[in-house]
Amino acid sequence: MTIARKMNLAVAAIILGFCLSAGVLIASNINSQRMNSLNLSARRVIAAMYRLSDSTKDLLVTRATLDVAVAAYDRSFTVFQEAFDDLITHPGLNTMSADMRETIERSQRIWELLASEFDAAQRAAHGVLEAELPRGVLSAGAVRMRYSLPEGDVRFGGLRLDLMTMEGRVQSAAASGSEFIVDTLGRLADELEAHSTAIAARDLYIAVALALLVIIGSLVFLGLFGKSLTMKVRAVEHAMKTVADRDITVRSALKASDEFGELGRHVNEIVDSLSEFLLAVRSATEDVDELKDVISSGSTESASALNQITNNISSLRHRFHVLDAHVENSTTAIAAIAREVEGLSTDIQEQSGAITESSASIEEMTASVRSVAELSGERKRRADQLAAIVRDGGEKIEATNDVIKSISREIGDIQEITAIINEVSEQTNLLSMNAAIESAHAGEAGKGFAVVAEEIRKLAESTSENAGHIGRSLSSIGEKMRSALETSDAGYRAVENIVTEVVEFASAMSEISHSMNELSGGSGEILEATASISRITENIRTAGNEMTERTQAIMTAMRGAREISAEVVGGMDEIDTGAKEVLASVVDISEKTNQSRERMDVLNSLIGSFKIAEGVAATRVPDAVGAPTGTGASDSTVTEEPGDPPESVD
Repeated sequence: MTIARKMNLAVAAIILGFCLSAGVLIASNINSQRMNSLNLSARRVIAAMYRLSDSTKDLLVTRATLDVAVAAYDRSFTVFQEAFDDLITHPGLNTMSADMRETIERSQRIWELLASEFDAAQRAAHGVLEAELPRGVLSAGAVRMRYSLPEGDVRFGGLRLDLMTMEGRVQSAAASGSEFIVDTLGRLADELEAHSTAIAARDLYIAVALALLVIIGSLVFLGLFGKSLTMKVRAVEHAMKTVADRDITVRSALKASDEFGELGRHVNEIVDSLSEFLLAVRSATEDVDELKDVISSGSTESASALNQITNNISSLRHRFHVLDAHVENSTTAIAAIAREVEGLSTDIQEQSGAITESSASIEEMTASVRSVAELSGERKRRADQLAAIVRDGGEKIEATNDVIKSISREIGDIQEITAIINEVSEQTNLLSMNAAIESAHAGEAGKGFAVVAEEIRKLAESTSENAGHIGRSLSSIGEKMRSALETSDAGYRAVENIVTEVVEFASAMSEISHSMNELSGGSGEILEATASISRITENIRTAGNEMTERTQAIMTAMRGAREISAEVVGGMDEIDTGAKEVLASVVDISEKTNQSRERMDVLNSLIGSFKIAEGVAATRVPDAVGAPTGTGASDSTVTEEPGDPPESVD
């Protein structure tokens, strides 16, 4: 079995042991969690029963209304029933002992008996709650409600009986609930807690014991395995030390079935190969001694010939470099000429385009000048018409001003009439007051006259108010008329200014029309000159294109010559470099030949220092120096003398 397999099996056994311990701990933790959850469910049942007992007592003595106490009782009963159902269906019951499961079943049977008491108390409370309470009776706990009933009144006999029944039911349920809590649920919770603690302690002891067993077994295995490895390493180390002392006539006899056995065989193969190699090297050095003189004389002659070839190649390379420089200068000059010609052609093309655009622009400008001249004449005629219209509007505005002034004077007359009406209404009002006084003196006979005087007074007041309103309206109209008169005067002055500006505009349009006619004539002359320049430019552009094409042909030829020159120069450089490298190699070979002569002498002396077996059987080296015997069949070592057959060891 190999060492790796042994180590893998040992590691697998250790991991398995620790996994087993971890599994025990995990199972213990799961059981503890289940028991704790079960214990918590039991505690919740006890808390719910306490709340149910408190709610049961509140049905008797609460100061709140009875419907609130009954609702609280119903909620407490429902909560307890849910908590108890969770307890009896808890999955942790499967891990409990038979006695504890019997305790749970007994608690379930007891609760089935007690549930009837709580149901009876609940029905009695709902019966009282559904009954119609007479006026003056408190809606509170059963005891408080019963004491609030009038003594000796037969009308409340039925209610008093219901309350006494409710008290009995409630007290019985409360007593049963307290007994159930103390005798059954409390004992159950204590047993669950003790059982959970015992299971956790037991599982912990088991996990610790398993871990200790794994650790002790691992230490024992490591001790034995390390001892065996130490013996085998010493055997291999002894064989290698013998070879290091240049004695390659010995072999290792380690024949275990693991990697160390393979290592021993490989060491023997290496020693055999080394022995064969040294014998071959000894034979080769003898042959090299015969060839080294021939190589030395040949390399000297080759170096002399290559030196002459290198000098000739260097001279040719220099001349080709000069030729390449002249070709490059010619190419550069022709490229400069080509760029200048190309730039000139581009400028000519741009000039031709600019002349064409200028011609088009001048034609457009000429058409625009004619259009502006015609438009100026048309605008002059329109300006004259506008001046006549504005003068007519000015005359109409002046007539409007006269009308506004006349209306303003008539409004002043109306205001004077309104003032007279106000004075008449005041006098009429005064007369109506005197008439009312006289009718009062006349007594019964003057009542009709008093009514007439009152109507006259009202008419005078109404007339005075209307006259005031008319006066205010006339004042407002007068203000607006004055504002309109001022605006009309400003408009009249603006119209006069417009007439002046229109006359000046018509004069300007006349001058513009005359100038545009003169510009139109000048534009025709410019068009003729531009056409002549365009023809000359086209001739120059054609000649420039021909120059560009011929320059490009010269450039192509020079580039070809430049490429050929560069290739020739590159080839000469490579030939010169190669020749120098060959010369350096030949010189180096000569030097190396001299060095090899010296090293061959050193190699011969070094090979002579090795102890090599020639036609004699190899001696087996002991596997371990001073190793104890009897270490086991699989790890046994033997010592072989020359000529003994190897002893196989499993």
